Amino acid sequence: MLDPAGSSEVGPTPTVHVRGTVVVLLGAGERADDFARLTDRLVFDGYRVELFDDVSTDVRAVRAGVERLVRDRTLPRPVVLLGSDVGATLAASVAADSVAAVDAVVLTGVLTPASRRGLGPDRRDDRTRRALPTGLSLPAARSVVQPTLVFHGDGDRVTEVADAVAWAAQLPRGSVRLVGQGGHDVLRGPGHRTVTASIVLFLERQRSDDPVLVDAFAARTPRPT
Repeated sequence: MLDPAGSSEVGPTPTVHVRGTVVVLLGAGERADDFARLTDRLVFDGYRVELFDDVSTDVRAVRAGVERLVRDRTLPRPVVLLGSDVGATLAASVAADSVAAVDAVVLTGVLTPASRRGLGPDRRDDRTRRALPTGLSLPAARSVVQPTLVFHGDGDRVTEVADAVAWAAQLPRGSVRLVGQGGHDVLRGPGHRTVTASIVLFLERQRSDDPVLVDAFAARTPRPT
């Protein structure tokens, strides 16, 4: 996108009743085409999808654009932020500061202050390179009070699993899913179908405020034998 502060709507506006709005924030080097399977699924299921490409190009401008978007009262609710990499950290930050405007959050491959990129500009392995861009910090987990679903690959080399889980464990309404054989990009990795399905179920949960799936037999009175 030419304007980093503006989002692009993905796919046609659903012709059925719009089920909510998902604002997708992509990380360093990530583009809309990379996540077409996910966004197409969300659009197919009736969600309006607004997407911000690589938010690391101008974090301040993107943040302003996201905050302006989520405060638009005409957006179909619930409004959910879905972030990857730098986008995940930005999503958490916006959610902490915009409690009334954001209903729920999905974070994948979140960056913490300890996150490091493996390759420098010269393509040499450099584990000292800080992954978080200047001007962006991960908020205290307790300040993200919305329902939050966190995915993290068990083989992530950018953010260590223990580091991500230690932060996510302090979320007041958080849930963490470790993705087996997953790297930093779980939305495109081997387990992407399971991750996407879990996201859709999470979105439905926000719409109903009740469990989406229940054990029908649990509420039944036992039949006389």
